[in-house]
Amino acid sequence: MSIALGNKAEGAAFFDRENERQDLWRYLEGDHVVLSGPRRLGKSSLLQRLADEAAGQGLLARLVDVGGVDTPAGFIDALDRAFPDQTIAGHLRGAGDAVDRLMSRLRKVDMTLPGGLGGGIELQAPPDAAWSQSARHLQERLSQAPVLLLVDEVSVFLEKVLARDQPDTVRLLAWLRGWRQQSGLA
Repeated sequence: MSIALGNKAEGAAFFDRENERQDLWRYLEGDHVVLSGPRRLGKSSLLQRLADEAAGQGLLARLVDVGGVDTPAGFIDALDRAFPDQTIAGHLRGAGDAVDRLMSRLRKVDMTLPGGLGGGIELQAPPDAAWSQSARHLQERLSQAPVLLLVDEVSVFLEKVLARDQPDTVRLLAWLRGWRQQSGLA
């Protein structure tokens, strides 16, 4: 078996990290997680493996790379595209006791610098933000299902968006922070 260096390790190319994955699933039961470190450590590969394992945890998961995004509206759009309506339809709350039990344990998911979304959170985007209506729609849709949103390359996104429009970036971060705080886990 050859291992391609420089690419995300998936399938048989991903190995070990058993302890890290167990730790992450345990941490995610009661808090959000931030994975931070230098490039080429395998953070994206680990996030992809969590996304692959999420169904076994009763979660609908997507890894969303926002490294190419440079506006808050683009960020919201990238998250929205990751979960089309037909994808979450079979995962809507009330679909079963197992989902309800899981959602009572999993209160917030927030991975890879600093974004992320979980279920059951009510938040209104700032009315003066151009992306506020899209953010409200996204929040309403995702709060209806047990979603694990894994956001990759957020530091790259933040560098771009801060250089472009600092006030709008601050509004986006405040919106995400409010969402996280309203989950009951400051």
